[in-house]
Amino acid sequence: MDDANKTWFPDLRKFRTELIHGEVGSCHLDSKTNKIVYMHSALGSPTRALVMPDICAELSRLYASVCDLIEKVYGYLFTQLEPVTRRTICGFYKGRVYERDVAPTPDLSFHSGTCRSLTWFEQEPGYECPLRDKCGAYARAVGETAPGALDEPPPPRP
Repeated sequence: MDDANKTWFPDLRKFRTELIHGEVGSCHLDSKTNKIVYMHSALGSPTRALVMPDICAELSRLYASVCDLIEKVYGYLFTQLEPVTRRTICGFYKGRVYERDVAPTPDLSFHSGTCRSLTWFEQEPGYECPLRDKCGAYARAVGETAPGALDEPPPPRP
C-alpha cells in the first residue's frame, strides 16, 4: 500500500472524490492523435484546468494498478488461510443452489473441489448442473475425469 500511496492512489482518490461529489469534466476526440482528451477545471491548478491528452491510457493505468494491489492484498490474505475444506456455493440454476467442497490451494480454479449437489440434482430431472460435463469438481465426485475438465478455462459468465 505504501507504493500505491506514493504513486497512483492519490490521483485515483482525487478523481473519485471530484467525480462523485463535484463535476464530471468533459471529453473530446483529438482529430490529430485520435485519442480522447479529458478536461476538468476542478482537478487542475488554481490557474489552469487539468488536461489529459489520453484519458483511456490513464484509466487503463489506474485500472491495472488497482488490479495489482488487489492481487497483492488477496495474495497475502490467501497465505493466511488454513487449508480446511469448506462448503462453497458454485452458483444458482433454476432457483437452486449448487455447492462444492473445496479447500484453498495455490492453483484454485473453476475445477477445484468436489461437487456436493450431484447427490440431489441427479435425482431430479431438469435440475442437472448445466456445467457438469465441463466441471472438474463434478468429475471428481463421480470418480472420473470429464473430457477436458481439468485443462479448460471456466466458461464465460453471461
